[in-house]
Amino acid sequence: MNSEQILRKAIEKAVEYGWEEGKGEWERLVGLMAEREAPLTIGSIFEIIFDHKFAEAFVRYLISERPQDARELLRIQYMPYVRIKDKLEHYIEKLKKIILQQMVLEKEPLKYLEKFLEE
Repeated sequence: MNSEQILRKAIEKAVEYGWEEGKGEWERLVGLMAEREAPLTIGSIFEIIFDHKFAEAFVRYLISERPQDARELLRIQYMPYVRIKDKLEHYIEKLKKIILQQMVLEKEPLKYLEKFLEE
């Protein structure tokens, strides 16, 4: 996937899992690209993927649809209490920090997200 495809899919997943602020975000970005007649800027991308509410919704997607990836990130063998709200919130907060920290370390943070979006 190219950067635009990765970002679009990540936004869609985050919105699906509760990122209310992200509704209409992709359309806004497409409008900006058309207006400038240029691709997405690094600033536009980072503004989205380093947003804490985006990260939290993306983590909810991971826990729901890609639990193996979530477990691997947490380095535990299983998530025994994810149905219990207190534990779920604990895992979400921990995973959010892990993902944000890892993206900061990556040269291409979108490529890091891509591995969680592949079919």
